[in-house]
Parts: sequence; C-alpha cells; structure tokens
Amino acid sequence: MTHRAGHYGVGYQPMVRDLLNRFVQAELKMMLQEELKSLEEQEQESRAGSTEPVNQFMDMKKQA
Repeated sequence: MTHRAGHYGVGYQPMVRDLLNRFVQAELKMMLQEELKSLEEQEQESRAGSTEPVNQFMDMKKQA
C-alpha cells in the first residue's frame, strides 16, 4: 500500500485516514438509507390503516 500512496503523491497515513473516512461515510449513508426505508414503510402502513374507518362506513352504506 505504501507504493500506492506514493503513486498518488500522498503519505501512507493520510491515505489510510482517507480510506477510513470513506468507509465510515459509506456505512453512515447505508444506515441512513435503511432507516429512511423503514420510516417510509411505516408511513405507508399508517396511511393504509388510516382509511379503515372510511372503508367501514362505505361498506355499511353499501349494505343499507
């Protein structure tokens, strides 16, 4: 890896630090995307359940 760092004109430690920062950012992004997906699924479930009283009312009207 030292040779690679020299190829890019940076030292070994700054290159490792950059790689670790990139890894952490990628992990955080993945975690946030998973959390967003979970929240969106919860919202969809909530919306589906929020019309249930209306559906029940409409069913009663159809039966009457």
